[in-house]
Amino acid sequence: MYGKADIVVHKVGEQHRVDYYHQSPMRIFLPALRQDQKEVEIVLANTSGGLVGGDEMQIDLTMESGAASVITSQAAEKAYGSKTADTLINTTIRLRAGSRLRWIPQETILFGGVRLRRKIALDVHSTATAMAGEMLVFGRHASGESLTQGLVHDEWQVRIHGKLVWADSLHLTGDIAGQMNSPAGFGGSKAMATLVYVSDDAAERLDCVKSLVISKACMTGATLIGNVVIFRWIGKDATQVRQAYGRFVEAFSAELDYADNRIPAVWGI
Repeated sequence: MYGKADIVVHKVGEQHRVDYYHQSPMRIFLPALRQDQKEVEIVLANTSGGLVGGDEMQIDLTMESGAASVITSQAAEKAYGSKTADTLINTTIRLRAGSRLRWIPQETILFGGVRLRRKIALDVHSTATAMAGEMLVFGRHASGESLTQGLVHDEWQVRIHGKLVWADSLHLTGDIAGQMNSPAGFGGSKAMATLVYVSDDAAERLDCVKSLVISKACMTGATLIGNVVIFRWIGKDATQVRQAYGRFVEAFSAELDYADNRIPAVWGI
């Protein structure tokens, strides 16, 4: 199965226009698209209900100059087990001058035996602002299942004006249970969220975001590298990680003066 979503968000005067193409099972929805919106909401959906070995999803997003958007997913993605082939998810995001993006899809749930390779690449203009996050849940804990075997390769790349400024790869294989339970690994955590903030005011925001990222339910941290702030949450309860992550996105969006700083309503459905 090969799914594809191509999206280009334009700002024309005071109005937004979204050009898009989707190939099944990917679908793109534009809830309440109004001509006077300051930030266009876009919802991505995988109508197949999940991903298995050999499936590939490709998402290509371009934010044209001055455009602003919040992009999320209709539901949590599910990556099922595979005995042979890998599941591939590749996301490429480009932000032109003066554009603004909040990329906050719902979590990806990793089933036992999953073989997932995911790559998220951002290329951000020096005058643009990107807030981009992803969350992983390691197993179906409500069903008593943990992630103990398989392959998880989760890769991030951030470029500013085409120059690589930050790269990170999580690679789990072999004795995944040991890596998840090790005090030097995940310490028994069941979920992880990662968020990057890319902007020329990143250093000025660091003290503020360090206070906002703190959570009693999760281990958290924030690191500044150049004009990129990287945030992480890990915890033993996936719901608590999701809630802490969501609260931070709303609080930080308010600090950035978004007209509507709330998590998209589809998160609560």
